Amino acid sequence: MDAARFKRLRWLCRRGMKELDVCLNSYLAQHPQLDEAQLQALEALLQWQDDRLWDGVRGALQVEDARQQALLAELSRLASDA
Repeated sequence: MDAARFKRLRWLCRRGMKELDVCLNSYLAQHPQLDEAQLQALEALLQWQDDRLWDGVRGALQVEDARQQALLAELSRLASDA
């Protein structure tokens, strides 16, 4: 991933909810080399409103896209570790 795209993702991970900030930034720190499919899934989720994204992270929302669902599961694990 190029530096400009990574910088943009870090900016988009700054959310209004501290819980989302923590799990999204932890995810980026633990996954500095995402493939294109993972990047697209993350970029799509980062377009969501905080309340919807948090519902997805805590498992109250299921999505049809398998990559997004896998990412939400990973974010859920990070949120529970925080």
